[in-house]
Amino acid sequence: MIYFDKPFFAVQYNPVLRCATHHCGGYFLREEYQEAMRQGLEVVSKTGATSLIVDVQAVRDEENWDADWTATRWFAQILQTDVRKIAIVVPRAALPHLPSLPVQCAVADQVLVGRFFADAEEALRWIKHFG
Repeated sequence: MIYFDKPFFAVQYNPVLRCATHHCGGYFLREEYQEAMRQGLEVVSKTGATSLIVDVQAVRDEENWDADWTATRWFAQILQTDVRKIAIVVPRAALPHLPSLPVQCAVADQVLVGRFFADAEEALRWIKHFG
């Protein structure tokens, strides 16, 4: 089910997997990025998704990812949802600089397991397997 399909982002939800998939791509402003991430968070909250794939491999202006905002505000809000698995798809060149094994974060007895991927299909297989 497609919730958003805009030029620089799209959000889909798979009810069988209880997985939201959030694609960001192209060029966009920092404010547009934040709005896209908030829209994805809204879909996660509305659907009760337990897993999330965030695909940023097609982003063309890495400076507008707003890593600080994502880490401090957006991620804190994800921890308040039902999401317990997050797969982040990044450009292949970025992958060697990121953890290769699943990373766990525990907050108030809630555990979130995340992993970085260079391929969206591989991320989806991990979500299905980890399921």
